This record gives sequence, structure tokens and C-alpha cells, in this order.
Amino acid sequence: MTDTAVTDAVVLLKSEYEDLREEIRTHQTLSSAIVTLDVTALGAGISIGSRSPIVLLVLSVVNSLFWLRYIEHVTGIFRAASFIYFVLRPRLSELVGGSVLLWEHFLREIRHGGAAGAGVLPRSYPRERLGGRMLGFSDTSSFFALASPLLIAGFLYTSLRQLSHDEPLVWVGAAAAALLVVYSIARVHAATAWIRDLERAITDDRLDCQAAGSEPSSIPR
Repeated sequence: MTDTAVTDAVVLLKSEYEDLREEIRTHQTLSSAIVTLDVTALGAGISIGSRSPIVLLVLSVVNSLFWLRYIEHVTGIFRAASFIYFVLRPRLSELVGGSVLLWEHFLREIRHGGAAGAGVLPRSYPRERLGGRMLGFSDTSSFFALASPLLIAGFLYTSLRQLSHDEPLVWVGAAAAALLVVYSIARVHAATAWIRDLERAITDDRLDCQAAGSEPSSIPR
């Protein structure tokens, strides 16, 4: 390959990398906005839920729908990052004759107590801030997962206290909202499993590169 061809290839790959980084930033912005909007809606709705129980049921449905959208954005972040790591990184490294785009390596060195951060991060840097499982994915999902069942329970408790007789529609509405929660949990479980496989693949590649300088050959599916 001529120098001109190499330069053109690097420019194209760099442009693709920048597009993917922009896509990641968009997913990050939207996922953060979803969490903020959900918290705001919960705060506003719960304050009137005691007077109008149906609000609690609606909030449960809205929370589950927000959770599904949040999961899509988080998965999109990891999907773009995996393409950068497993496809763009090896190609660029080969073209420029050296290792590039090593953030994922660096992150996992810190997580596993490696020496990559020595001299870069201050000695007092709290390692756990970078070492959280799946970059905070579980913490935020736990918030979504707990909110909907609690809202459904609040809806049932408040409704049954206010009604003078058992109302089937109350149970039907609660059951429908609960089914949406179950579906959301299944989607989260599938996304979490994929992200865990991706984490394992990158970690294994990190160890392989340390031992033999090998490059990854495939994206986990």
C-alpha cells in the first residue's frame, strides 16, 4: 500500500471514529436526560399520588418505558465502543505501525490493579470510581427496577383503601403494569449479558496483548 493510500485509509478511519464518538456522546446525553426526566416525573407524581392513585400506576408505566429507552442508549454506547475497539483500533494500529485507542486497555488495567495508571493518576485516586461494574449500568438500572414495583404497590394500597368494594380494574391495571416491569427486566438481563460478554472479551484481549501482542479477531455476539 502506497503512502497516499495509507494516509487516505487513516483519514477515513479517523472520520468513522469521530462519527462513532459523536454517536456515543449523543447516547450519553440522552440516557442522562432520561434519568433526570424520570426522577422529575416521579417527584412530581408521587406528591399527588395519595389523592389520585391512578397517577402512581401511570408513573410505573412511564418509569418502565423510560427504563427501556435508557437500556437502548446504554447498549448503543457499548455497541459503538466495541466497534471502535475490535474493528477500528486494530486497523489503525496496523496502518500507523503502533498501538492506538488504548483507553479500554487502560481502564481495565486500573480495574484489575495493573500498573498502567502508575504515574498518571495520583496515588490517592479512588480506584473504585473507575472500577464500578459496567460503568454504573447496574446502579441506574436498580433505580428503575425498584421504582416501578413500589409504585404499583402504592397504587394498589391507596386504591383499595379508598374504594368501598373490590374493583377488578384495579387489579387488571396493576397486572398490566407488572407485566411491563417483567418485560423490562428481561430486556435488561439480555443487555447485561451482552455487556458482560463484551467486558470479558476485552479483558481477555488485554491479557493476550500483554502476553503476545495479539489483536482481537471478532466481536462477541
